[in-house]
Amino acid sequence: MLKKLSQIIAENDLALFSFAALATLLSRIPFISYGYGVDPDAWRVVSVARTLAETGQYVFARIPGNPLHEYGTALVHNFGPMVMNGQTALMSAIAVGSFALVVKRIWGRGYLIASMALAATPVVFINSVSTMDYIWALGFAWLGCYSLLKDKPLVAGILIGLAIGCRITSGALILPFGLLYVRLYGWQTRQLLILGLSTVLTGALCFVPNYQSYGWAFFDFWERGYPAPMTIAKRMTLYIWGRFGVLALGGALVVYLVLRLKGTVIQSRIYNQKQSYAWIWGVGIALYVIAYFRLPHDQAYLIPLVPFVILLLGETMERRVFQTACVMIALSSFLEPCRSGLCAGDIFMDRAQRKAEIEFADKILEFGKALPENSVLVSAWWHPKLSTLAGDSTFTIDGVDFVYVLDSTLLEKYIADSTALYFIPRVIAFNEEYYNLQLKDIVTSVVELDDRNVSW
Repeated sequence: MLKKLSQIIAENDLALFSFAALATLLSRIPFISYGYGVDPDAWRVVSVARTLAETGQYVFARIPGNPLHEYGTALVHNFGPMVMNGQTALMSAIAVGSFALVVKRIWGRGYLIASMALAATPVVFINSVSTMDYIWALGFAWLGCYSLLKDKPLVAGILIGLAIGCRITSGALILPFGLLYVRLYGWQTRQLLILGLSTVLTGALCFVPNYQSYGWAFFDFWERGYPAPMTIAKRMTLYIWGRFGVLALGGALVVYLVLRLKGTVIQSRIYNQKQSYAWIWGVGIALYVIAYFRLPHDQAYLIPLVPFVILLLGETMERRVFQTACVMIALSSFLEPCRSGLCAGDIFMDRAQRKAEIEFADKILEFGKALPENSVLVSAWWHPKLSTLAGDSTFTIDGVDFVYVLDSTLLEKYIADSTALYFIPRVIAFNEEYYNLQLKDIVTSVVELDDRNVSW
């Protein structure tokens, strides 16, 4: 039975896509409850989706906006986290299925284990069960890549353009995908022009609502300062691959270097093509690493390079090393080494944190309701969760205002009105840095709402 199934998958692209996509989707279902995700931006998307559905006016969740994802979420804004997160899970299934087809086209084998590694890479798994846009972009992009490898540049360009509509940084993929096409089919000016023009036009059309609402100001970004080197290092390693994944990548690199120093030629690789595409995968990785160092605020920004790393591993490592690395990367989502031996992996930790954060958000709301009238509770990163749970982006309950942060104008207004100002403890320093204000002597720190044990 398994042999027959394997043969069907090997011979039929639709069967391979269906198998990889279904396995991915089923793995996500247990994790799509408990709110919209740990990242506050996921909750902002939900708030924006409600506004889009109710008013028809485009507003973005964060600069520069991800309109296709935001409108897609607006279509199901009344159905709660299971459906909204389920949309993302479905896009992750499309991403993994498409990646399997691309691997099959260029390697001829190794597509199941490579796609398994992509599906279960911790940063991919976690972001595929929340209401975020990264995986939507990944799904459209790799479906576009498969279409390009089938010599359908118009379809590919439209799909990559839709990926841009989900994440504007997806536009960088046109370079490695275009190089891959040239490597397979040679330089074909007409086909490449079709690819480029259809990508640009589709991507531009996606951002028409952004321009109509904000003008060219939508094409901006917000800098929150530059993280410490150790924070950046963790985001680029542990927070993407997990502990087992980092061990796997580090071990594979050591093996590769030892073999190169010994002058040993690697005879057994996972792929069976005569020509290598390793330099193309290197281009894809380099583009996103360079971009990341510009604004290294979230490890999820590096999701687009994960497929390229897996492909590079397969083309540079000995076959058994590659297979072992893929298994360990996938294992990181479910288990990780710890002092007591083995502990729950990243996807289980993410689910536990989501549950704890919803409970804490409910605690904040209850505390706020108990404050005297003419009070303000400033909650920063908790505000998107609070406003979504309360059903209003800027809301007042029993005479108490719940706000994100205070700027100088709002602060002066509240002081003039003799409003009592309450802050979640860590938010004070955040608000001071955000607007260059001095707050410590004029606000009350709500120590019972210390969120250090539950905050993202």
